[in-house]
Amino acid sequence: MLNEYGNVSDNKSAEIVSALCNHEINMSTGTVFNIRTKLANKLMPTVEKIKQKLIDGGVLGVDETGVHVNGKLNWVHIFANEHYTLFEHSAKRGSHCKDEEGILALFVGILLHDHFKSYYKTKTLTHAECNQHILRYLKAIIEIQGHSWATEMSDFLLEAKGMKEEAVLAGRNGFSPEEYAGLEQQYIDILDKGNKEYEEAIQGKKHIRSFNEERLLLKRLREYKNEHLRFLSKFVVPFGNNISEQGAAFVKRKIKVAGGFRSEQGATNHMVIISVAASARKQKKNIFQTFKRAFEGKDPLTSDMS
Repeated sequence: MLNEYGNVSDNKSAEIVSALCNHEINMSTGTVFNIRTKLANKLMPTVEKIKQKLIDGGVLGVDETGVHVNGKLNWVHIFANEHYTLFEHSAKRGSHCKDEEGILALFVGILLHDHFKSYYKTKTLTHAECNQHILRYLKAIIEIQGHSWATEMSDFLLEAKGMKEEAVLAGRNGFSPEEYAGLEQQYIDILDKGNKEYEEAIQGKKHIRSFNEERLLLKRLREYKNEHLRFLSKFVVPFGNNISEQGAAFVKRKIKVAGGFRSEQGATNHMVIISVAASARKQKKNIFQTFKRAFEGKDPLTSDMS
């Protein structure tokens, strides 16, 4: 628990345990690694159940973050919904999109992500884009270019989010076709204004590189309109991808302390263990008791995974 959940290094974990036991137990770094490996092996059946729960869910958030394994850049892939989180790692960023036995090959619901193009190669999925990222991009355009369309789009997205939340509280499970069409038209009108502002801003200029991000964002928001408005057309879809981005933060805290993983086995152990820890935390379970149950040969998440 100190090592994987608390992000304490192997040698520091050994030092802490030895100190707590008044050095009656002189634990080595190798012993800590062996304990982690034993725990990961015991948790493998639970991880398979987590994977199945994610596959069976209607909405799946995905994200990825870089990590060094044995000195080489690898990628941690995060798959998450409201109740479960799964971490996997591979040498290539998009390898999980080609895995015929992976989650994305078996999942048939709505995939929520931040526009990583490889996800769109999976044609059987319905896609939803994270609008939290869009708010950040719009903020940059407002600060740098000062264009009013970006402010209007930011306000529109937040107001539409609020309208949806009010509808949900009222017991509704969706907007009427007329209501959605009205919101969609507002979105299109703002983009039309954005294109006009952009064209006026670059008129007569030879160097327009500083406007490139604005151009690309306008193009993305129009081309992927349905995906960005999915949170309005399907109420089960969140506004943003916090469910998997929180998982990325989970990994980054480990990297900040450890810098990376010395071996493939160490990285794999970590992904298995934190998959169970993150899922247990979402279900408000005691992490220590979760690991304790695993060492006792019991299913760590029994009550929620039967």
